[in-house]
Amino acid sequence: MMQGANSINIFALFLPEVRELLKGKKFQELKEVLKKIHSMDLSEGFKNLSTQEQILVFKLLSTKKAIEVFENLRFEEQSFLLNNLANEEVSQILNEMAADERVALFKDLPEKVIKKFFSLMKNEEVEDVKKLLSFKEGTAGSLMTTDFVELKKDMTSRRAILKLQEQHRAANIRNVYSAYVTDEEHRLFGRVSLQMLLSAAPDMLIKDIMSSVELIKVSVDLDDEEVAKLFTKYDLSDLPVVNGESKLIGIITVDDIVDLIHEEATKDIYEIGKMSVGKGEEIRYATSRVTSLVKRRAGWLIFLLVFDFLTGTVLKTFEHAMGSVVALTFFIPMLLDTGGNAGAQTSITLIRGFATGD
Repeated sequence: MMQGANSINIFALFLPEVRELLKGKKFQELKEVLKKIHSMDLSEGFKNLSTQEQILVFKLLSTKKAIEVFENLRFEEQSFLLNNLANEEVSQILNEMAADERVALFKDLPEKVIKKFFSLMKNEEVEDVKKLLSFKEGTAGSLMTTDFVELKKDMTSRRAILKLQEQHRAANIRNVYSAYVTDEEHRLFGRVSLQMLLSAAPDMLIKDIMSSVELIKVSVDLDDEEVAKLFTKYDLSDLPVVNGESKLIGIITVDDIVDLIHEEATKDIYEIGKMSVGKGEEIRYATSRVTSLVKRRAGWLIFLLVFDFLTGTVLKTFEHAMGSVVALTFFIPMLLDTGGNAGAQTSITLIRGFATGD
């Protein structure tokens, strides 16, 4: 779940009109205005609304758009809505969210709240969340979603397309780029892209158009950075995840990898700046608390201050020489600046090398 980095807040252009319609209780007109705003822009602009306005605007969204907006909100905003909506509304959101987005939400919730939300969800969705939460953070299992489509080798392309449509309607699967070919025990055999499926003759069998997945399938416990390298190397849109018995248990889609790359890049930048990387969260001065900023920056500042003290000790050792030749002091700023520049260049070169695997 990644917020957009666009410097233009599109929602801010609609904000005066939204507030005016809310004030005048013209909810039908406001519904029409909200239809014109992209879900991501609504998510980014949500922080500009008061808490009461947030609830009213969210309730006026269609079910599909409300879920899209909810998935892209910050955790604090998601928690606020879940705590202030009716149980029926909360149930609908939690049951229809994308599996990976739902797990990302549950990872940060207290145990007591998780139990409450589990009581509002369907049993199969609860089991799905528990299964995905069991995978170790930083592995392929923690990135994957269980929203995927399975096909059989002896299906025709016509039947496969019908199954895709049926499953999409029933499970509201989004970001479908491929379907995967498995046997009755869910062992993975191949992959069929939507492009290939749509261009195949209606009576053509899936086994004749599927491609191999040997190079791209990954184990559930593979490191997430290795997964990102596979997406880059093979220019993938999605990637299958299997267990030790080669059974298909999930897929990873490119939008999750983009989030991961953004997170890793953020960590690298903060490492260059000698700050605590946390979990890769961006430092947002508009919303960050002073205690959070101090926690992420003070440790390194104190550590580097100790080294600065050692530098002072060295200068003190040569106090007599510097007193005799005052001109030596003119070179101190130059030496310190050159050392800092050379250190920054080296750090950037090495950290980029680590990030790219060189």
